[in-house]
Amino acid sequence: MTGAEAAGEASALAARAGESRSAAAAAVLSRRLLDRCGTDRVSAPLPHRDQARPLTGRERDVAQLAAGGLSSQEIAARLVLSVRTVDNHLQRAYAKLGVSARGELDRALGEWE
Repeated sequence: MTGAEAAGEASALAARAGESRSAAAAAVLSRRLLDRCGTDRVSAPLPHRDQARPLTGRERDVAQLAAGGLSSQEIAARLVLSVRTVDNHLQRAYAKLGVSARGELDRALGEWE
């Protein structure tokens, strides 16, 4: 199985999985894998971004500030939240966007807007 076929298959499985957070992350990751393969010869349909769970307003706010270089402590102070709440929002945003680090947030947010 080629990388493009694997990405397409993962995408189709994620689309069928429905509303779970991991399905949204799998859909985003498989879309990125397919884009890197540079091919459209995949038989499985790719999910549209609307099929994945969108970020809440607060998740988006926190993710944008983190992408801008602010620490969790700085974000917490700015948004009047606890650091733990900021980190929880970030973890949910990571899962929904299919990223694992702050350095990936800027690009991922741009793809979803």
